[in-house]
Amino acid sequence: MKLPRIPAAVVFDMDGLLFETEALWQEALLSAAVEGGHEIPDEVFNKSIGVRRSQCRGLFLSHFGEDFLFDDFHANWVRHFWLIAENKLTLKPGAPELLEILDQFRLPRAIATSSSRTTVERHLTSHSLMDRFDQIICHGD
Repeated sequence: MKLPRIPAAVVFDMDGLLFETEALWQEALLSAAVEGGHEIPDEVFNKSIGVRRSQCRGLFLSHFGEDFLFDDFHANWVRHFWLIAENKLTLKPGAPELLEILDQFRLPRAIATSSSRTTVERHLTSHSLMDRFDQIICHGD
C-alpha cells in the first residue's frame, strides 16, 4: 500500500493493536469464572470483550445480581491474565515490521491507551520495545 504522503508521526493504541491481548483476557475471564464457580453465558462473555472494568461491572451485576462480588471476581480475572500473559503475550502480526519501517523513515511514534502505565511498561519491556516509542500516554496520565 502506498500512502499519498509520509505521516508526520504515528500514534498506536496498545491492546489488540500492538499486542494480541483480547484472546488472553477472554481466557483469563473463563479461568476466573471456573475458579469462582460461575458460568458465563456467551452473551455476557461477548459483551465483556474489549470493555473497561467500569462497564464490565454493570454487565456482570446485571447478569449475576447486585450481590455479585465483582471487585473480587475482577481481581481474579486480572491475576489470571498476568499468569497467562507471562507465557502467551505476543505482538500482533506485522507490528515488528511496521516499527522497522517507522525506524527507517525516522518517524516519531507514541502510544495512547486506556491501559495503565504499569501494564504498558510490562508489555513493552517483555518484548524489548520500551525504547521504540517517543511518548506513552496511559490511563490516568
